[in-house]
Amino acid sequence: MLNFEFYNPTRNLFGKGSLEKLHDLMENYGQNILFLYGGGSIKRNGIFDKVMEQLRDKNVIEMGGVESNPTLDTLRRCIARCREEKADMVLGVGGGSVMDSAKMVAAGAVYDGDVWDFLANHDQLPQKALPVATVVTMVGTGSEVNQNFVLTNPQTCEKVGKNGGDACFPQFAICDPEYTYTVGPYQTASGAFDTIAHVFEHYFAEADQYMPIQDGMQEAIIRAVITELPRVLEEPDHYEARANLMWAAQQALFGIADMGKGHGERVEHKMEHILSAKYNCAHGAGLAVVVPPFRRYMCKLQPKKYRQFAENVFHLDCTSLSDYEAGIKGIEALEAFIHSVGLPTTLRELGASGPDDVEFLASELVKQGRVTKGTGIGYNELKEMYASVY
Repeated sequence: MLNFEFYNPTRNLFGKGSLEKLHDLMENYGQNILFLYGGGSIKRNGIFDKVMEQLRDKNVIEMGGVESNPTLDTLRRCIARCREEKADMVLGVGGGSVMDSAKMVAAGAVYDGDVWDFLANHDQLPQKALPVATVVTMVGTGSEVNQNFVLTNPQTCEKVGKNGGDACFPQFAICDPEYTYTVGPYQTASGAFDTIAHVFEHYFAEADQYMPIQDGMQEAIIRAVITELPRVLEEPDHYEARANLMWAAQQALFGIADMGKGHGERVEHKMEHILSAKYNCAHGAGLAVVVPPFRRYMCKLQPKKYRQFAENVFHLDCTSLSDYEAGIKGIEALEAFIHSVGLPTTLRELGASGPDDVEFLASELVKQGRVTKGTGIGYNELKEMYASVY
């Protein structure tokens, strides 16, 4: 087990009626509140009005239109508005994109440079930020309870994720599973698969170390998604299933489950980020396409860990199989699950228009330096993996 320091100061208010506590929670965060949200679904489903009622004593600066893959231009506009209105706090109401954006706006508003500096420079962290709070309406990223954010620069076809450091933890998160009832099946499945991918990157990171607590927690998170997602797709207002998906997403990136493990190289996320940047696809849907070929490649290098995955997550009988054969059987079970919940399995389903796209994705990812030499993965390996799911 690696040395670690665990820190997460976000207050998590989970369950039915938790939004009713927002009014009192906001008491100590100033008068001017930047209210950030996405495409407007919260106005159609009534969540917007409920939040506004809780903010009745505040000066609310409304800022909608955050995309599903937030762009640099959008963030710059939000930051400018935040500064102009002298916001005291940023409240993000939505899914991962909105909550990520709330953190970036909060950090960018008190930074003298451009917000892209934090994404372009791996070592540069925000030293301070306005207070941030979140109200979750779509699950998957766990952004409500961590310090991470992701931003897209369409001009350079870059989508970059970042651990924002201590300054970017939300002060509190309002997490009512009922507020996710109206999320459609495709977006629900996409968010749920994002949860699985988050777990993978830690679960397989230290394959040779004996860490039964972390492994057990991570396997339980994956099993919960595999069990609960089909229940939600069949019955969208199933409270317990929605709650379990929300909790799984938070635990995947809350920190506890991966303490003592390495962070891996996050290759599958990097392979997907360029898909989102180029095709503007749902993040989890893109992951559903690239995770299986990447894991097939890695199974050759870490077969014992993949056998553990097959046996402990899918409960497959691998008695007569080699570690590699067992691992592939587990990946095949994962592919069957992806298909069963209606997620895409090819680049064409995401928007790829020809074989040239495979060449572009592999070469551009290497050009951007998103895959480090430590992985053993370069242009040829990326091209082969992308081509296998074209």
